[in-house]
Amino acid sequence: MIRPKTLLINDAFPHPHAVFALNLPIEKGRGTHTYDGITYELVGPDAPYRRQVSIISIQGKTLLH
Repeated sequence: MIRPKTLLINDAFPHPHAVFALNLPIEKGRGTHTYDGITYELVGPDAPYRRQVSIISIQGKTLLH
């Protein structure tokens, strides 16, 4: 499967309040997102592929939305 590049709404990633479109869905409160060759774990409400989410907190490579 070819995954599209992250679509950023603002200019930097990752940082709190960054808004981006998911390149994979979040299911059962967990997911992953790859940006610039780095895979981050996502934690938060379930969301479908391509949904725009914003980061509320960063803990290492874990992004809370």
